Amino acid sequence: MVCHGGTTQLFAIRLGKVPIVMPRLKRFGEHINDHQVQLVRPWPRKGLVVPAYEPTDLATAITEARQRRGQSVPPCAMGWGSWPKRSRSSAGWR
Repeated sequence: MVCHGGTTQLFAIRLGKVPIVMPRLKRFGEHINDHQVQLVRPWPRKGLVVPAYEPTDLATAITEARQRRGQSVPPCAMGWGSWPKRSRSSAGWR
């Protein structure tokens, strides 16, 4: 799985996946600032994502992810415990 550096990576980790994460960057006009880089930085040290900070990093990240294929992390390995449940009602998300 390849995703941007926003909340999608967190949902993948929560499901026990190890995603390749490529943060969207301001200099490419992809975002208003580089906050996605800040969201990605803690997770590689914990083995929870394979980062690709630059387009030239993507091939190496894919190779690393293929070597880790089948390796997963326990759901909620981020140390956040259980996430609150959301329910859909006529009033919207609660």
